[in-house]
Amino acid sequence: MRVTPLRIAFTVALILAVLSFAGCSKDTDPVSLFESGDYEESLSRFKQLAAAGDADAKNYLGVHYYVGAAVERDFLAAAHWFETAALEGHTGAQKNLGMMYFRGLGVEQDNRRAFGWLYHARQSGNEDAQKYLRQMQTKVTPNASVIAVELISKQLAKKEALINGPR
Repeated sequence: MRVTPLRIAFTVALILAVLSFAGCSKDTDPVSLFESGDYEESLSRFKQLAAAGDADAKNYLGVHYYVGAAVERDFLAAAHWFETAALEGHTGAQKNLGMMYFRGLGVEQDNRRAFGWLYHARQSGNEDAQKYLRQMQTKVTPNASVIAVELISKQLAKKEALINGPR
C-alpha cells in the first residue's frame, strides 16, 4: 500500500474524529457529571463552557449556586447566572429567575418581575413555567401582568442585566 498525502490527510481526520467523540463521553459531559454527583468537576466544566458563552452552562452554574453544589449556597450568585442565561433566551433560566423573584431569593421579592420572566419562559415553550404562573394569578392583577410582560420584554431586548453577581 502506497502512502499518499490523501491517505495521510484521511488518517489524520479519522484520528481527530475519534478523539473528538472520545472527548464527549458521558464521563466528561458536565450534565452527566452533575447528575452523578461529581459537582466539583461539573462546576469546573460548566465554568469553562459559560466563559465561552454557553447559555445552558450559565443556567447550570445558577443551579450549582442555588443548591450549593461544590460551592457555598449563594442565592445572589444563582440569580446572577440565571439572569445571564435568561437574557440569552434560555427558557429554563427564565423560569428559574422568575421563581427567584417570586420567592425573593437573591433578589428583592417582585411579583411583576416574577410574572414577566415566567410568562416569557412559558411563551418560549417551558411547560413548567405554566404551573408557577397559575400560582401567581392571585398575586398579579391583569393590568400589572401586562406591565410585567412589557418590562421584561424591554429588558430582553436590551439584554440589560440588573443583578450584579460574580463574573
